[in-house]
Amino acid sequence: MVSAVEDRHVLDRKFFGRMAIAIAVLVFIGFAPSFYLRGLIPFPRPNPTMTPLVWAHGLVFTGWVALFYAQARLVASSSDWGAERESVRADRSSVRNR
Repeated sequence: MVSAVEDRHVLDRKFFGRMAIAIAVLVFIGFAPSFYLRGLIPFPRPNPTMTPLVWAHGLVFTGWVALFYAQARLVASSSDWGAERESVRADRSSVRNR
């Protein structure tokens, strides 16, 4: 039987994973005309020229969103990591007490 605490952890992991996807989609939709799909989507006003600093800023922010998504997926995939860590601590403390 799954305890309420374990069930809450599963729901939290699903929530953060879904929010990471939602943020990535919203960022893509919001910046598609001016950054991601710059040459493919006609923009209602003329696009300003993009300096290397603007490109770097866009790439760094895109990397940050990708890192946020990867972090949420890694946390969601390692559901027993905390239990494994506790068992290692218990093993270490039993060795020290000998």
